[in-house]
Amino acid sequence: MDRFTDETALITGGGSGIGRATAERLASEGANVVVSDIDDDRGEDVVASIEADGTEGIWAECLMCGDVVAPE
Repeated sequence: MDRFTDETALITGGGSGIGRATAERLASEGANVVVSDIDDDRGEDVVASIEADGTEGIWAECLMCGDVVAPE
């Protein structure tokens, strides 16, 4: 099913877990997927996996990454 043909999705946190699953699912449904993650290697692996299945994947390097924590 190609519900998202000609659409582009930006997935932050796409290197693992729910983000990865979302990126892969949207790609399988025809979307072009832009992946960003704090872990470059994992994010690039997801893009390679998406591209291996014939969908366009783009890696977007995270330039200002950080964890959100409660203030001290």
